[in-house]
Amino acid sequence: MALIVFLDYIHPDILKEHQNDILRVLIEKTMAQTKQEVDVKALECIILIFEVSGEFEMSIETLQEMIQHKNVKVVANATTALASIVDHFGVSQMDINLFIPHVLKVA
Repeated sequence: MALIVFLDYIHPDILKEHQNDILRVLIEKTMAQTKQEVDVKALECIILIFEVSGEFEMSIETLQEMIQHKNVKVVANATTALASIVDHFGVSQMDINLFIPHVLKVA
């Protein structure tokens, strides 16, 4: 996937500027695909975005918006993305307490 190669070579400062926009597209559009390979690659890209940028705080609001989205599939995809981020980086990087009220509303 070209996005993975792009993320491997991008300068972190450039990525930080567009991180939330890329996350929105990956969660709303790419993870909604019926092909499981696309879904897996989207999750890999999301993890890679956070590995390269190292910025977790700036994306909390975007992830909260996605978890509160009116489309159920987007909510499920955002929850899956959040779970993958926490699984990969741990709770020290992503404060899950900020997301618990939103997740409980949709559970």
